[in-house]
Amino acid sequence: MGASGWISIVEACDDLEVALLRAKSDAFDQRAFEDRWGVIDRPDEVRTLLLQTPQVPPELAEDQAAIIASHIEWSSPRLVALEDFLCTQDLVTKMDALRRVYGFEGTHSILDIESVQDLQEVALEERIKRFGETVPVLGRSQLTELLALVEARGTAVWLRYIDSSGAAKIGFVGVSGD
Repeated sequence: MGASGWISIVEACDDLEVALLRAKSDAFDQRAFEDRWGVIDRPDEVRTLLLQTPQVPPELAEDQAAIIASHIEWSSPRLVALEDFLCTQDLVTKMDALRRVYGFEGTHSILDIESVQDLQEVALEERIKRFGETVPVLGRSQLTELLALVEARGTAVWLRYIDSSGAAKIGFVGVSGD
């Protein structure tokens, strides 16, 4: 599938951790993420998939033990995360478990951002260079310009800005997924 760029916008606040949690909660509530295995709607099928021993073709018989061991190493933490997802009502725990189920493959959304340490504020010089202001007035489409500043998959940049209605916002722009 490849990595995907995404944007998440929340009302501005003074605490970046709170803003990140709001953005993740919004994405979860609105299902604004990739759930290609069906963890939300078909968790039992996902469990069966993860527990399934891979069929090894005869020409790879000598590698069968290594292939199965690799599958167990890959699927075991995902099974634990799936159980965590199913057994909690706490939204923060549920969102973290979903992120862990998908691992490196990701949800292609802000849910893949583990903490504020994965965020980089858009530098003052960059805001002035791109938008002519320290706290620019932007439309959502202008935030896509910031994708070029995202340095690595599973990370994001953020900035405070004013939207076209005059409301103060925090925009997160990131790249994640396989």
